[in-house]
Amino acid sequence: MITSYEYIAPKSDGWHFEKTELSPISLLVGLSGAGKTRFLNTIFNIARTAVYREVESIPFRRGHWKISVHVDDRDYYWEYAGSMNEDSPKITYELVTVTQNGKEETIIERNHLSFKFKGEELPKLNDKIASINLLKEESIIEPIHRVFSRGLRRKFFEDGLNNVKLKELIEKSFFTNFAKNPNLDTLFPHDFSVSTRLYIFQQYYKEKYQAVIDNYKDVFPSIKDFKIEIHENLPNTLSPLLKIKEKGVKPWLPLSELSSGMQKVMLIMTDVLSLPGNGIYMIDEYENSLGTNAIDFLPEFLSEFGGNNQFIITTHHPYLINNMPMKNWIVLNRKGSKVRFQSGKESEKKYGPSKHQAFTKLINDPFYLEGV
Repeated sequence: MITSYEYIAPKSDGWHFEKTELSPISLLVGLSGAGKTRFLNTIFNIARTAVYREVESIPFRRGHWKISVHVDDRDYYWEYAGSMNEDSPKITYELVTVTQNGKEETIIERNHLSFKFKGEELPKLNDKIASINLLKEESIIEPIHRVFSRGLRRKFFEDGLNNVKLKELIEKSFFTNFAKNPNLDTLFPHDFSVSTRLYIFQQYYKEKYQAVIDNYKDVFPSIKDFKIEIHENLPNTLSPLLKIKEKGVKPWLPLSELSSGMQKVMLIMTDVLSLPGNGIYMIDEYENSLGTNAIDFLPEFLSEFGGNNQFIITTHHPYLINNMPMKNWIVLNRKGSKVRFQSGKESEKKYGPSKHQAFTKLINDPFYLEGV
């Protein structure tokens, strides 16, 4: 998981997210315009840079990042700077250190003149691709690369529900191969639709399938039953389709015909249970289209099923803030393009043990109110 984070944008942009500590569950709280979405964007951007795949993402990012990551009983520090030099993008600086058993070791030192791995000069490598990606096969680099490769973001003010509505044609050979070695690491990179992933749960992870069903019924008591239909529209392909039966409603309904709030809860539950461990799950504007009954499920669900994954969530909804422990709050204060943070520990000290009183004090706190 990411334990600390700082981002400094290029001078032409000017944004600066000062250093903040992150926890397994971090709830970003702030007024509209405080920088919550932009903060998530910077994390997701550097994650994609770290795990660049030629067909999927842009390898190079402008800006300066300082990130600490804890994984496999190791503490990594990664500093990355990229800029445009004479209109040509180039990584100008990288430093990677790892601390284990109290001993710190410098793994990567890189600038515009040299690239050293464990003190040894390497041949000239692509100066637009991050070192973590270039050396991901090295055993000492693989853990930090793994963390960034398991980053998943949902933006519920844009296209976050497309995954629910998606009808997929999956090669039968995928399921044949998966059956030989069921592994969420294999499943995760595809970002399959909810229907496809629940079919996989039903076949190979029955406890995960049952967890979705039971918790979904708890949130929406009107739900009576579930089934997954398998369509074979083309040779050698399968197309799973989740259907739901509501009390008092005769036909079985595909998930895509339910309310956006019901779709969102199913997507989040499926996402969380799909994470293979050491993942980073980011949810932007979680509360959009959710009623009070649905908003309340998340803290307990993450506590029970989150495992050793990390969750970073933006909200300004009082119900979710009140139902998330104060230790998980990160309050944003923006002045111009500079953003400061108030940690959960600081909030606990300032506002006391009462959640209701804490929220009231929060929304009247100058740190929360001023600056945007």
